[in-house]
Amino acid sequence: MIARLHVKYGRLGPFNEAMAGLIPIFEGLGWELLGAYSTLIGDIHEVTDIWAVPDANAVGEVRLAARSHPEYLTYAPALADLLDSEVISVTTKVPYSP
Repeated sequence: MIARLHVKYGRLGPFNEAMAGLIPIFEGLGWELLGAYSTLIGDIHEVTDIWAVPDANAVGEVRLAARSHPEYLTYAPALADLLDSEVISVTTKVPYSP
C-alpha cells in the first residue's frame, strides 16, 4: 500500500512525531512499514509511506481496529490538524520489480 500524504505548511515535525506513535500500532495489527519519505525536490509538503499489508481488506480492517488501541487517541486526532489530504493506493509488484 502506498499512502501519499500532503502535510500542512510548517507541520512536518509534528506530523513525524504523530506517525512515530502510530506506526507501532499499525504494525502490531499486521502492517509493516517498508519506508517513509518526504519530498526533497518537488512538493516539499508531501510524504510517501510504503506499507506491506496482507491484502486489500487489511487496509480498512486495520484502520478500524487501530481506533480501539489505547494509544491511538494520543496521536491520531492530531492528524486532522496536520494533513491537507491523504491518498491511499493498494498496489502489486510489476514483473520488472526486484
